[in-house]
Amino acid sequence: TYVRYEGEDFEDLLYAWNYVINSPNRPPFSSGESFNDMASTLQQWSELEADEEQKRRMLELALAFYEVAFQLHPGLVKAYVNQARMLDALGRAPEAQQKYQQLVQSFPGDAGMHYFRGLSLMQMKRFSEAGRSFEECRRLEPGNLECARTLQSLQELMAVYEERIDRIRESLKNNNPEPAINLCQELTRLGRGRVPDPYYYLGRALQMIGNLSEAEKGYRRCLELDQGMTDCRRALEELAQQRQLYRQRLREGKELHDQGRHQESAQQLFMALELSRGGDPEPYHLLALNFIELGDHREARRSVNACLAIAADHAGCLEARAEIERALSADGLYQRHLEQGRQLEKAGDQRGALAEYEKAAALSSGPEAAEAHHLQGRTLLKLSRPEEAASAFRKCLDLVPDHPECRQAMEQLEARPAPP
Repeated sequence: TYVRYEGEDFEDLLYAWNYVINSPNRPPFSSGESFNDMASTLQQWSELEADEEQKRRMLELALAFYEVAFQLHPGLVKAYVNQARMLDALGRAPEAQQKYQQLVQSFPGDAGMHYFRGLSLMQMKRFSEAGRSFEECRRLEPGNLECARTLQSLQELMAVYEERIDRIRESLKNNNPEPAINLCQELTRLGRGRVPDPYYYLGRALQMIGNLSEAEKGYRRCLELDQGMTDCRRALEELAQQRQLYRQRLREGKELHDQGRHQESAQQLFMALELSRGGDPEPYHLLALNFIELGDHREARRSVNACLAIAADHAGCLEARAEIERALSADGLYQRHLEQGRQLEKAGDQRGALAEYEKAAALSSGPEAAEAHHLQGRTLLKLSRPEEAASAFRKCLDLVPDHPECRQAMEQLEARPAPP
């Protein structure tokens, strides 16, 4: 078949041609019907394509095949309908609307034409015109239940749309995204998934609570319905930058943790949490690990609880929680030994006090054990055992280099004259 094609993407047309004819399920190429089938095949395959750019390219090329079908068979109505529906799917509703208008004028008695035109008008938020199209569809085909349901949803949408949009904007302005999410979901349901604005606002609300992946889905659905919505396109670009910065902070936090630089790691992770609005469990997990290493088990417990509130089955956090509970249990015993030791020391029982401090020091090897070593050293001095006291003070300073009492005690010991 000889076809004259005057488009600018002839190489792309050849690429798509080869893409389709190499399929074992390819249609025969002998008429406009065949090119319509080929375009429909590309459209179906695009639904399985994960890469957004490749998907868009396939749909654009399918449009070119429809143009070829028109050249071969100018009266092929279903090709015109399919092309108009595809323009809708590409977010090019005004172009689709022109096609539908031509079709309705040419085939005023076709109920399907009026129905699809109504859907396209909904995408453009021309609700009154959409309603008239659905009503005409119902007049021509009273038994069309899908049209009846869509018309009912549209009527409900028209009654509340402006008021709901105002409430959504006010909610977002006041940094209160939860009501906005519920309202957006109501509008997407009433709009039968055809109205772009609720998806844009849904994306913004989800971004505010840190659900970045679902926010992206909202923005992309909005742009599928309306490619010309610049606010949504800008929001999607900003979201991509936010996600990139978030991943960078998270990666740096993990690297610093692996290097044992736990304070610096925690700082990066707090910045990651600010970017994600606390919607991802992993920063909390890594924070918990850092706090465990720093000996701050209560902060670690708070981080683990935040992680498990997002992902109840997070294996790393469940393991960390068990470790934290063991440590806190030991910490309670540690504090009891310290307190008993202080009471015995105050009562003059230095040997009894030393035994309690030794028990406390044996319960932990982290920074929290520094005080037990300090009290050990102090008691050993009272028992005239300076060399052992110096060893205890050194252990304290190894754990907490700026411990003031230990530092002062060591300086006093070092200033003592050596024994004859």
